[in-house]
Amino acid sequence: MKVLKGYYKNKAGGGSEVDKKEFKQRNGMGTGIIGILEIAVEDFKELYTSTKEAEEADAKDFNESQSEGAIRVAVFKKDLEYKTRTKVKLEFDGTTMANDLRSYEKELTAISTYMDKLKASCTIKGPSYAEKKAKRDAELKSLKEALTFLTSS
Repeated sequence: MKVLKGYYKNKAGGGSEVDKKEFKQRNGMGTGIIGILEIAVEDFKELYTSTKEAEEADAKDFNESQSEGAIRVAVFKKDLEYKTRTKVKLEFDGTTMANDLRSYEKELTAISTYMDKLKASCTIKGPSYAEKKAKRDAELKSLKEALTFLTSS
């Protein structure tokens, strides 16, 4: 813009009458071109300013988004770490408890076997009711025979 304005200013001031007349005819056209260029420059300045502001706002949003994403990733990693620890601990506890259960089952089986042996040796096996009755009846019969023999003699 400075160059064009300088060009038209220099042409208006110097040269022959024909050059001045020709310049005045073109100057009207030059003034129109300079006006159009000034409007275009102003529009581009506004566009540049709004674009720059939008880029700065977008950059700020992007940085905030990146920070939030980094925080979320860190939180998820810690959560995963804690859950992994808990999983390992629970698996270890499950294995330990399964081993304890097997050990207790063996111990219970051994104790049950020992108790069965003790029951056999500690329980007095007497005759059944039918056997006791038959024995008593036989004894009574023999006593009656003895009584009959003693009384008959």
